[in-house]
Amino acid sequence: MKHWLSILCGVALTCGVSFAQTDTNAVARDIEWQIKNLGSESRVLRDLAGEKLVRHGAAAREALVGALAGPQRQVAELAAQLLARLPWTEPEDPLPVAEALRRYGEMSAAERQAVGYRLTALPVEKSVPAMLRLISFEPSEAVAWLHAMRLRPWISKCREAILAARMPPRPATWRLLAWAQPERAIERMEQAWATARGRAKNSGDREAGAVCDLVARDLAALYRAQKRWPDVERCWRQLADETGNAGAALELMALAIERGHPKQAEAEWKHYGSLLAGDGRALHLAARALAAQGDRAGGDAVTATALSLHPNDARAHLTAGIYLMGRGWLDAAEKEFLRAVELSASDQEVQLRARFRLADVYGHRGNPAKETEQLETVLHLFEALQQIGRGAEPFADEIKDLRCRLLLLQAKNHAKTGDAAAQEKALREAVKLWPHHPDVLIALHELLRKRGGAAEAGALVGDAAKYYRERIAEQPDEPNLYNNLAWLLANTGRELDEARRFSQKSLELAPDSAAYLDTLAEIHLRLGQPARAVEFQKQAVELEPESLDLVERLKRFEQEAAKSK
Repeated sequence: MKHWLSILCGVALTCGVSFAQTDTNAVARDIEWQIKNLGSESRVLRDLAGEKLVRHGAAAREALVGALAGPQRQVAELAAQLLARLPWTEPEDPLPVAEALRRYGEMSAAERQAVGYRLTALPVEKSVPAMLRLISFEPSEAVAWLHAMRLRPWISKCREAILAARMPPRPATWRLLAWAQPERAIERMEQAWATARGRAKNSGDREAGAVCDLVARDLAALYRAQKRWPDVERCWRQLADETGNAGAALELMALAIERGHPKQAEAEWKHYGSLLAGDGRALHLAARALAAQGDRAGGDAVTATALSLHPNDARAHLTAGIYLMGRGWLDAAEKEFLRAVELSASDQEVQLRARFRLADVYGHRGNPAKETEQLETVLHLFEALQQIGRGAEPFADEIKDLRCRLLLLQAKNHAKTGDAAAQEKALREAVKLWPHHPDVLIALHELLRKRGGAAEAGALVGDAAKYYRERIAEQPDEPNLYNNLAWLLANTGRELDEARRFSQKSLELAPDSAAYLDTLAEIHLRLGQPARAVEFQKQAVELEPESLDLVERLKRFEQEAAKSK
């Protein structure tokens, strides 16, 4: 009897599994059929298909994401609308996560991006499942990509969850896998590139082109790291030819110059003339190519043409200068910033930004007199804005910070001449002006320590650290407080593990800050982890390629990493 009961139980279990599989297969087939109906000419059929897909709920997500990249624009648009209508919360979501996602599908793209910030401000273990859900099923490819960027600083903590997750193939999920599997990064990003190009070819919309640009930049950087120059060129050429991306055409020109092929750069300029017409950046690249071929007069003439473009648009020249600065071409960048200053008499924002950039250029060149001149002009501009009734409050911190920066510059110059007394005087003036300015305290701490004043140096840093801890208790969501404390502790050789925790918290609150990534990189270097320092510093440079300080620090970290191997 027991034998027959066992057989019957086995048959029942087998039938149960078979029925479950049949149900699952039936659901999958129905989802596939309803997505096809989204492309129907009949509005009734389209509406009915949409309602059925919504009733399928989470089971329909992956198929709808696949439809986003399909050849039918109508289907893709309806799929995006339906994805937004599906539930975004799960029963196991912690309360703060559930609250952040409560109205997600009803939000604008900008509001959905902000949700990513809210989630990554939570402890990683709480937010990762929800973030992976957003990256996988967000209706907008661009927003999904930005959500993936939110997780980048925490990849080491999230790696297992990412690799265990079932995510649909889309650019953002391939990018996440590339970070989680560095040994397969190029393979993953090539998959992202193929997916993004297919989407752009099918839809032709602006978002698809923008995502292609994002993917191409990351893939080209990976190729570049391995010196795979033909692949770098192929990537940029596909982007330029398939999406009409002017930035890709510029990259082709710059690559040719970098690789010592100025004739090819000139040929690229002519080939993509329709894309680059009126673009001052292209003219500067062409001028550089001509000069490299010995035609200096021709190069000067093209540079003059670039500077004469947009005679009423100071912002265009500021943009060109920032681009050139990111290339490390300071002579050309300086000319564009000076042109922006000349044209921006009525645009104080551009005037301030251009002069700040000029100060950076002169500082990098080791010209303290000109750096000081630009910073003092910026200070006077801020003070003038105060006096004409714009209100003191918006500029109080900027004015104080500029005065501290000028005093720090004075102290640095005195240090070069060996005048320690004058150096200390300038730093103490800065401390009076801003008692808790991290860079001022770090410089004074170093000077006092060298002169045998270790006790006073320690007390200054201790008081400042106490101040920041108190402010953090009052304003726990202010990332700059965490970063300032982390930077101060790291650069005075104190409590490095705690400094790392504060730095990580600043990045949870503001993942896209190059300055905060720079802080975390410095901490890892001081912890004896130069490879990790390089990883974070590369992210900082990607966010602000025009920052000469960040680029120089990356080179230093790379040298330290090479020594440690």
